[in-house]
Amino acid sequence: MSRLSVRHSRALLLSTVLALAVAAVGARFLTNSKQRNNPRSQSLTTSPSVASSSYVPPMALPTYETVRSVDPKLTPQFRMPFPAGVVVLCCQGNHAEPGRTHALAQNAHALDFSSRVLGEVPIVAAAAGVVTYLVNKATDESAGGGYGNQVRLLHNDGLYTLYAHLDRVSVRIGQRVAAGQKLGTMGKTGMAGDRHLHFSLHQGTIDQEGVSDTFEIPALLTYELGASGGFTPRSSGEFRCSAAKNPWAGGLYASENSDGPPLNGLGPKELERRISDAQAQLSRSLVRRSALWELSQRALSLTRDQYRNFLEPIIAEAPGDPVAHYTWAVEVELSARRFQSASQHLDIAEKAARNPALFEPWLNGWIEAQRGTISLALGHTNDAHSHFTKASELLPIVEIEQYTREQYRRFSSP
Repeated sequence: MSRLSVRHSRALLLSTVLALAVAAVGARFLTNSKQRNNPRSQSLTTSPSVASSSYVPPMALPTYETVRSVDPKLTPQFRMPFPAGVVVLCCQGNHAEPGRTHALAQNAHALDFSSRVLGEVPIVAAAAGVVTYLVNKATDESAGGGYGNQVRLLHNDGLYTLYAHLDRVSVRIGQRVAAGQKLGTMGKTGMAGDRHLHFSLHQGTIDQEGVSDTFEIPALLTYELGASGGFTPRSSGEFRCSAAKNPWAGGLYASENSDGPPLNGLGPKELERRISDAQAQLSRSLVRRSALWELSQRALSLTRDQYRNFLEPIIAEAPGDPVAHYTWAVEVELSARRFQSASQHLDIAEKAARNPALFEPWLNGWIEAQRGTISLALGHTNDAHSHFTKASELLPIVEIEQYTREQYRRFSSP
């Protein structure tokens, strides 16, 4: 392979891992098309496609320097919207940067929580209330005003909590629920992008697709892992959530929510053990994601052997990590024209990505695109056409179209 080819093969990892970051927060950016929600990627052997380095929103976005609050005396005791023992990452929260959806009034004080380790994450009521509005069986991004499958619980004084982007809904309109009662499961419906729960507090009209402006939650009972004191009420504005440039840098928060009374302090030993185990598992997943991010920052300066040395321990620790296998396929195997081995790693990545906890919005489309490249290299033009067509269907963005054209030009050149 030529020196130029190796150089641009290395460049692909940079866009790949940047894609992981963009995908993780992609649909939490305000967008009118799927194209803005998906990653950049580059040709294996041609110059990287150029995309804007900054997001330009389609409308002016307000920023919130003041907190819109409610009287704590009028709010119920809110608890984390997950069963006791569950640990989640706060991946977007209050005071989001302009250009992200949480810079909008209806989302300004919302919290987004995710888990990269649990195959199914139950969502439970943060306080007692009545199911006054829900959306189930959402089929497209616009469903439920972009919030997808959702439940809204009416509390006292006209306040309601929103639980959005659910996979499944387990309650019905008019049902009274207690704190800790299951409402559904975490999902990626509507304009979610990746799997997460969008959780927020509102007041006003409840039975419409859109939602009224958010309030900061004055006291949400949680345990910020790494902080002292155990379970304690925190304002939602106090949550440490990930910034757009590093989707894995937010705080980890545990829940004590059950059918029993709220807990303060450290709680029972059994609950502490479960939280400790959950924290360790999620932390390791985030460390791997951060490692891949760091790798992307120096992608152009790495050799194939350096990629191998970096990725081997990640795959050894997490053999089912789809991004690690995709990166290995492209940066270690394809760059050396080892097409069979590259295909095997792409197969592993595709299978691993079926785990809802490891879903990446961009991944399957680019797996098909790389399969198209392999087919062209082997002279299987019909197979290549099928793979590139499928890639465009899975990820209808201009970068896929550009990549496809570049690969056809590359393999048609004498």
